[in-house]
Amino acid sequence: MTLSQKKGLCALESANAIAYAMKISKDMSIEQTILINLFGRGDNDADFVAKGLSLIVFT
Repeated sequence: MTLSQKKGLCALESANAIAYAMKISKDMSIEQTILINLFGRGDNDADFVAKGLSLIVFT
C-alpha cells in the first residue's frame, strides 16, 4: 500500500521518494535496505497539483 493510500495527501517530494524507492527495490537483494526521510505536508502542494492538472481550485 502506498503512502497516499494509507495516510492521505503527502508532499510531492515524499511521494517522489517513495515512487523511486519502489522502482529501485525491484533490483535489490533481500539484505539491502532503503531509508526514506519523509517530510512536508501534502496540503501545501494540493493547489500546485490541481493547477497542473487543470482542475478547479476553490479558495
